Amino acid sequence: MGCLLLASKLEETHFPDLIELLYLCDGIYTREQLLEMESIILKTLNHTLHMHTVLTFLKLILVDFPLPPQAHALCLYLAEQGLLDYDLASVPPSLLACTIYAYVAFHFGVSFQNALEMTGFNEADMFPCAVSLYACQRGAASNTLQHIRNKHATATTFYSSGVIMNDGFLTKLVN
Repeated sequence: MGCLLLASKLEETHFPDLIELLYLCDGIYTREQLLEMESIILKTLNHTLHMHTVLTFLKLILVDFPLPPQAHALCLYLAEQGLLDYDLASVPPSLLACTIYAYVAFHFGVSFQNALEMTGFNEADMFPCAVSLYACQRGAASNTLQHIRNKHATATTFYSSGVIMNDGFLTKLVN
């Protein structure tokens, strides 16, 4: 039943609520047991379900256009930090991934034009997303949710959460 609950949330536009699933179980499981099943499955799968996220697209771009380890770590940090930003929630994951890659590549002095050609996006497509990403990165220190920032403040992540991006990328997109 836990798998059915998760699958319905991923694949259906109208998924059954817990009461409907409990009714189908004919009293075998309680509400708490069903939620626990869902939690166990998610933990077992490390919350990795088949959904195309910004990380899915970012990893594809990074395979074809690798960046230095510090830049790679910064890309991953910005992708996670972007999950906390309301303005970035409506951005298609592919566009956000391309913008993150271009933003970080620019910061490290690496060309990002090949990645744009691969994804089909251009500077005009990225500009609104880049503005939100810049604001998100600048406001990360004052965000009340610090888990992601703290996670990326270690030597293994090259202290990527401490990198301060400048607005040069935004200027480049406008010109």
